[in-house]
Amino acid sequence: MTTNHADRHGELARRAFRALLEGGAPNGDWHDLDAFGPWGEIYGELAQAHQDGGTDAVRRVWTALANANHGLAALIAGDPGPDTIARTWRSQLITLDDMYAPLPPVEYLAGHMFEVPSLNILFGAPGTLKSFILADLAVCVAAGLPWLPPLPGEAGRSLPVRQSPVLWVDLDNGKRRVQERFAALGRGHGTPRGAPLHVISMPRPWFVAGDSERMGEAAQLVRDLGVRFIVVDNLGTACGGVDENTTAMIDVMSQLRQLSEYTEAAIIVVHHQRKGIGNQGRAEIRFSPNSFGVACWTASMIAPVRRGPFSNANEIASSSAASEVSFATATL
Repeated sequence: MTTNHADRHGELARRAFRALLEGGAPNGDWHDLDAFGPWGEIYGELAQAHQDGGTDAVRRVWTALANANHGLAALIAGDPGPDTIARTWRSQLITLDDMYAPLPPVEYLAGHMFEVPSLNILFGAPGTLKSFILADLAVCVAAGLPWLPPLPGEAGRSLPVRQSPVLWVDLDNGKRRVQERFAALGRGHGTPRGAPLHVISMPRPWFVAGDSERMGEAAQLVRDLGVRFIVVDNLGTACGGVDENTTAMIDVMSQLRQLSEYTEAAIIVVHHQRKGIGNQGRAEIRFSPNSFGVACWTASMIAPVRRGPFSNANEIASSSAASEVSFATATL
């Protein structure tokens, strides 16, 4: 079994290795290699390389050492060993006593849609205002406003929302278009400037849903902001080139599901489906539930009916209800 003492050696070595590789200088007492335990000899080689040739020399020596010892890459990445995983999992075990305890009531983002936490996918034909309708929901959730009120003179009722901070991850429209859209929606709803709506557009580094390290960083941001509703627009640009109709998509969706569970947020991923040509020349939508169902709670198809004509986003947003929206939702 790995001891706590060995864990401290590994953590000290990880920090020291990273510092050297990122351009830092060796510690003043770097000749005391016993402090690094089994990593002491390697640290000595890197520190000597820095003394002889600076950071470039450190990186050359590191590359040679890492090629010969694959455990170094895992150490730098913070990848826990098997014993650490066992201890971590043990702290997450749920006992029957835990299961007998009463659970808090299920919370939903809007009405009885989009459980918190959950991972959901929203799809629909091109031109059905998928992103716009979700942006409207994002504004309403951030401001605590009812969503989708009925048109004047028509029967129906709006959906109550769970007010909470929102994060919108734009990988599709670009900063200017996103700003214009949310400004129009915010003004249309009379949303105060301080409403907790956060948007990141075309982020650097890119949001790659299948990258566990980047998802870890995203999770930290979500927790820092207190976000409980996340929209990722869109799936195709977030999956790092993975074909949505292959099993490789399972890892992408599983990472998003883990993000949802860890942050206790409802996540909606917009899926802009590809079009093919049917036998009669009609557009066909390709959608493969098998690649998504392993991680998603729901798949929802959106089919809004425009009540225009509206000439621009400001005109749509200022209308009391721009669209009548039909959702067909299936639990996967």
